[in-house]
Amino acid sequence: MSKKELINLIKLFEAMAPLMNRLLKETYKEDISPILAYTKHLIPRSGFIETDELSFKYQFHGRGCKFMLGDKIIDINYYGDEFTYQGFSSGGLYRFYETSSKGPILGREEFYDLFNKLKDQGFIGQKIPPLGTYYLK
Repeated sequence: MSKKELINLIKLFEAMAPLMNRLLKETYKEDISPILAYTKHLIPRSGFIETDELSFKYQFHGRGCKFMLGDKIIDINYYGDEFTYQGFSSGGLYRFYETSSKGPILGREEFYDLFNKLKDQGFIGQKIPPLGTYYLK
């Protein structure tokens, strides 16, 4: 995997995560964060969503939600006072990579080495340092 391929993977993840989150909110017609709606029993813990845009499964866990779009897994966490999606974790990104790749897959260590190089070179920023939440600069 090249630096450019990892950047493109991050761009795709950063586009998909908010989209899936928005579709979840729109389906259940809730104005609050999906994780808060789930904890208030306004949204089921898991389910299937079918819209004109996409069809996917979802499952809440801890402080996050796992979206399953075909074989792809987009796993996000919610942070802050309003429990919103604020960036990706390196583990969530690796899981997305594992489930999205068409060719040979890098091992976890090699993937994290490339990820850390991009971070050190200033391509990836850390949004919430103690929680390991990142964004593409």
